[in-house]
Amino acid sequence: MLRFASDILGSVISPQERVLRASILIIDDDAALREVLRVGLEAAGHTVRDMKNGREGIRAFRKAPCDLVITDIYMPERDGLELIEALRRTHPHVKIMAMSGASGTMDYLNKARLLGAVMVMQKPFVISALLNAVAELIREAIPPVSDIGRNGPP
Repeated sequence: MLRFASDILGSVISPQERVLRASILIIDDDAALREVLRVGLEAAGHTVRDMKNGREGIRAFRKAPCDLVITDIYMPERDGLELIEALRRTHPHVKIMAMSGASGTMDYLNKARLLGAVMVMQKPFVISALLNAVAELIREAIPPVSDIGRNGPP
């Protein structure tokens, strides 16, 4: 199944978006979802690590910071809201995307945004929506080529 998923993703991801690579940390207690997200993001050219709860996620981030953290809200051993608060205190510039499918999701996603998530997604979602959101966040972090050429690297 995962091989089939990556074959489909090849037709969804444009060649330009394959060039924009990022290091991404996925934090979710649902192992199957972590796997699907990891396969999709790796097919798009990203380097991906995944953890099963907020406590492990914070530890992994501190050991090796990344460009983007994608976290679920409801998890054992430190939820996504606690994770967002902790990362914002120590790494205020890291991009964080929060996702949730629990009842009352929009309240929790709005709280995640207030705590510092730069993007939120309600589950369920299609993988192409996540890939587009990730590409948008990465493009925001990279200065236009014309700016690099004129002024040198940032």
